[in-house]
Amino acid sequence: MKTFKTISITIISMLLIEFILAVSYILLPHEVERYQSPDGQYTLIIKSKFRLFAMPGGGGSSSAPALIILEDKEGNQISSSDDADEGCGVDVGSIWVEWDLEDDMIYYAKARRINVKTGKIEC
Repeated sequence: MKTFKTISITIISMLLIEFILAVSYILLPHEVERYQSPDGQYTLIIKSKFRLFAMPGGGGSSSAPALIILEDKEGNQISSSDDADEGCGVDVGSIWVEWDLEDDMIYYAKARRINVKTGKIEC
């Protein structure tokens, strides 16, 4: 009887751990792409954020909200779109990257840019 109880508790514990890991995987942003600056000083990371509901016709991964992260070559975060003003959001499918390091700017979508010196996201 004790063995059955021990096995049952072990199985339930394992299932609970798997459930927690699955939910965490679904809710955390997933990396979609990385862009290295031409001079190797910066990395722009694009992540797909979780959304609970999708509108009809917008269920694909390209219409998922994007999380944009700019890091320096040491991996220190300079900027994140989570820190940007309301209304600066962009979908994963709208991302295109253009490096303008002479003017300290990275363009990552239409009317969206990051100043590499200040880390400020402008839209």
